[in-house]
Amino acid sequence: MAVRSEIQIDLSRFGQTGVVIMALPSLRKKAMTKNALGNCAKVEVVNGEKVVKETNVGDMEVIELLAFVAKAPFPMDLKSFYDYCDRMDAQNFGSASDMFDAMTEAKEKLISGDMSPFVDSQVQETPSSD
Repeated sequence: MAVRSEIQIDLSRFGQTGVVIMALPSLRKKAMTKNALGNCAKVEVVNGEKVVKETNVGDMEVIELLAFVAKAPFPMDLKSFYDYCDRMDAQNFGSASDMFDAMTEAKEKLISGDMSPFVDSQVQETPSSD
């Protein structure tokens, strides 16, 4: 049985209440993310072929990050996340960017496997043979 790794981000350090729990996305969340990313592309038909005219790269970055959010005090859609960040910045400008950076760092740790679901234990000291 696989153990799900989670990283909790305490929002009090950004002037908010609650936590954001980051975890690897489920199959459903992966599919929903792909659908949301597809909506970021503006497609135009040129000479009978569909051509991507423009992409909302910034939105894509946020959508990919939200795929890793398992629980948060905001709904996990793009508009709601932006609204939450706007309220954060209205209280303390820059706090939303700091939260975003912490979430990105947690995402990278989860992807790389640097996060273990088990608490690190101390290394057992052995007496020297000297």
